[in-house]
Amino acid sequence: MALPSCSCNVLELLLRLLFLPLFAVVAFLFRGLAEEPCVLLREPRHEARSLPLKYDYRRIDEYAISSSPEVEKSVETLSGYLLAGAANDREKVRSVFRWIAGNIVYDIQSFFVPPARKPTKRMSGNNVLQTRTALCGGYAELFEMLLKPSGIAVVTISGYGKGYGYTEREPFEGKEPNHAWNAVQIDGTWFLVDATWGSGYANDERQYVKALDESYFLTPPEYFSFDHFPMETKWQLLSVPISLQEFEKRPVLRPSFFELGFSVEQACLLLAEKEFNGFPDLFTFSGGDVYFHSVPHMKELQVGKRYYFQLTAPNAKEIVLINDITWCFLSEQNGLFYGEIAVKEGDLTVGLRNKGQDSLSYQSVLRYIVQ
Repeated sequence: MALPSCSCNVLELLLRLLFLPLFAVVAFLFRGLAEEPCVLLREPRHEARSLPLKYDYRRIDEYAISSSPEVEKSVETLSGYLLAGAANDREKVRSVFRWIAGNIVYDIQSFFVPPARKPTKRMSGNNVLQTRTALCGGYAELFEMLLKPSGIAVVTISGYGKGYGYTEREPFEGKEPNHAWNAVQIDGTWFLVDATWGSGYANDERQYVKALDESYFLTPPEYFSFDHFPMETKWQLLSVPISLQEFEKRPVLRPSFFELGFSVEQACLLLAEKEFNGFPDLFTFSGGDVYFHSVPHMKELQVGKRYYFQLTAPNAKEIVLINDITWCFLSEQNGLFYGEIAVKEGDLTVGLRNKGQDSLSYQSVLRYIVQ
């Protein structure tokens, strides 16, 4: 069904003004606008992979953030409290991580001080506890101090991080380390933890935003290899370590990118292709897990070509592909959404609306460029 010519320009202007990164439009106005570009499928093309099993941290998280001022007077008393409430080693590590994420604020003012005026001495864990502020080294040291009495193997790692202000392919060779994080060993396996980046981020206005990022807790080493590079090769924890030059060439892909279903192996294969044009933009969204079974991996899509999308989102009510003024609502079977679209020039955005959501707004999940 084609749009009336008198209303196309108004609708297009409305969409361009409102739909990114969080677009709020009334869905029923657009349900009848999908014409030939949308392909409705009766069945998904691929078998849905099982969602990765996730540990339920709700109990230990609630315990960790409920600490009293009395137990927070010293590293020793706080450590005793955090570890006592844990049922196993994984929960001990989580308790420490969750307390730091909820109580320590990044020292954003010191971060933006000119290099010549920056403090040369790392703030101790005790000082971090008293001031409740720290740079990355303070986060990592406090994490290690709180966890060590548990007997769990924990180390602080120094190296390069592709954080705030980093530009693609920026060289690190010959520079001083700019970041610090931790490694922990649980049941014989080493994992990586970044309590700094897991606690929040700096926005474009140079303000610190507190926001828990689960993807930096017990992160697989393969995921870290895109935005962390340790000075000691062994702490890459990779079966085949990468060089600093390889790290510099890699794009900034956060662990959350891979947790959504993109594979490290496929990302590396795409990076080696001459026609590779970058990965799609990934937005932060709330309200439940999303897992991509089959989506385009390259950011730039070809005009007129058909692309298939299949993803699992148990808490989603609707998932829509928005391309110019075309809205394609994906078919759904028990939380599995799937469908195909022939794309037109412009942006293509994957939008999501959760069950029980009062408003008719859609959160952006992925964005592509069609040209």
